[in-house]
Amino acid sequence: MNEPIDHSTTPLHSIGHCPVCEAGLLGVRLCHGDPTGRLAAAAGLRHEGDTRRIHGLVICDECEAIWRTPDPQTPHELADAEHAVCPRCQTDLWQRSHWASLDEVSRLGWTESIDRELDFDPDANAAAKNDPHPDDAPES
Repeated sequence: MNEPIDHSTTPLHSIGHCPVCEAGLLGVRLCHGDPTGRLAAAAGLRHEGDTRRIHGLVICDECEAIWRTPDPQTPHELADAEHAVCPRCQTDLWQRSHWASLDEVSRLGWTESIDRELDFDPDANAAAKNDPHPDDAPES
């Protein structure tokens, strides 16, 4: 039986498979930033530009390795299991971000990095959940 996929934990658009754990997808996540700028300043992150703005991250949906660019060959960081924060703005990683839509990926300028064969379509998943045996349709 097909188990429903929780699309809040499943990337909508991925750039590939994780080179760290070799099990997860590297999903594009949009962080909403720190509206006050205080968290990043306290962490000494002033050099990264305006951390109050929305920015992109690439995160493995299994091991939670994080990249600041859509290039998994660059250095990655591992999220703290107890208190995962965005490495750029220091906000709560899961409360202040979401898996990016295709339009959001495009606005980040990361469209060319996406592997469309790995895209997750929550509407198709819902249809599969409602019709778990699509090949069992009655013959006419």
